[in-house]
Amino acid sequence: MRRYINDFRIFTGKTALITAMWSELAVIVLFAALIAVHTLTDSETIRGFCEGFIPMFCTLIPIIGYIPCNTTFNLNRAVNPGYKYFHSLPDSAGRFRRALTASSVISLALVLIWAGALWLWSPTISMFVVFMGLSLKGTQNIFGHAKSGLGMFLPMLVVISAMGFLMGFTSTDADSLIYMKPEGIFYAAPAAGAAIFVVGTVYSAALAEKKWRREVD
Repeated sequence: MRRYINDFRIFTGKTALITAMWSELAVIVLFAALIAVHTLTDSETIRGFCEGFIPMFCTLIPIIGYIPCNTTFNLNRAVNPGYKYFHSLPDSAGRFRRALTASSVISLALVLIWAGALWLWSPTISMFVVFMGLSLKGTQNIFGHAKSGLGMFLPMLVVISAMGFLMGFTSTDADSLIYMKPEGIFYAAPAAGAAIFVVGTVYSAALAEKKWRREVD
């Protein structure tokens, strides 16, 4: 695994992993503070403010995990700086594949840690975030090899927008606009996210070396 991490750091920078970990810790701390203020305050204005930000915080970690892999995919597009340098490295195609695989594992770890923290607040939301995080990463892996940045960006934009919409409107309250039973979130959502994640990760790794050589060949 050390070789995979080293290749990940070559493509994303030496501080990318540390930055992601510190970013997750910062989000967890801020989220805990937000929940504390929401719980302790008697002001309806402040409570409303907190409730408006809670959905946004729930979607931050999946997006943070997505960013380093986006950097790696972009280095396989000839129009981007660094393309020639990284393609000149020894075993560059193998390094690219290992970097993508490592990014998937790191993203999975970030999502699971975040879901564990959210479990203390709401197990239902925790499982929903697992679905969102794994779906986002899986979709990124499926479309990441597109020749144009736009070909990767548009599907990701749709998924991220859907994440925010669902997080803001889905509820276990039968009278809400979008109603989802708790057992549906607990079982169906994580399973669907895991399926998309596994398919995307395997697909990306299987094609990585071929896609890396497409411009060179």
